[in-house]
Amino acid sequence: MNRKKILILAVVAAQALLLALTAIWRLRDRESSYIDYSPDMLSMAQELESGLEVKEGVASIAPADQGKNRRIYTPEFNLDRGVYAVSVQYRSTTPYASSLGCRSMAVCDDEYPWIFSESLLLTSRDVSAEYFVYVRKDNTGVKIKNVLEDGYFDTVHIDNITVRYLNRRSAVKDVVMLLLLFAAVDFPLYLYLFCSGKGSIGHVITIK
Repeated sequence: MNRKKILILAVVAAQALLLALTAIWRLRDRESSYIDYSPDMLSMAQELESGLEVKEGVASIAPADQGKNRRIYTPEFNLDRGVYAVSVQYRSTTPYASSLGCRSMAVCDDEYPWIFSESLLLTSRDVSAEYFVYVRKDNTGVKIKNVLEDGYFDTVHIDNITVRYLNRRSAVKDVVMLLLLFAAVDFPLYLYLFCSGKGSIGHVITIK
């Protein structure tokens, strides 16, 4: 067996092992895989002319709340890298056909945005909403915010918020990223091993 075949087998074996270890690692159970927030654990805040008003233990926005940037939010909590499902149980008077109202999303206050969060509008059509959050770094500080659009005075009450780690989605996401990385590494390796003796890479790839 020549050196090229040995190198190829070594690379393939290392990549297969890394894929297997990544999948097993992401499919493992986590102690912090489920986080639950009841209404008394939430806070409501708004910007008034007199300054910021924060109401701890309040999970509602009513028409009497006339400030700006009105939001109901969780305390900050830490998430490790992976994919999470956020479920919000709520009551809202926003018409189901509306495109504006109270929007729920995950946010990260770090200087670099280590998360990507989907968002959903909380309308009277449903009493629950679920969306996905993608975290790119371990131990990332996250909050779930439900922000009512300025100028809208609907009633919104949050009954419960849960954050759940998705083992399978996290494993699939990491495996796909590794496959893309391997493809980027394997292609120039292939050119080096099989085309280096046939001239330069510029002669191997012909542009017509």
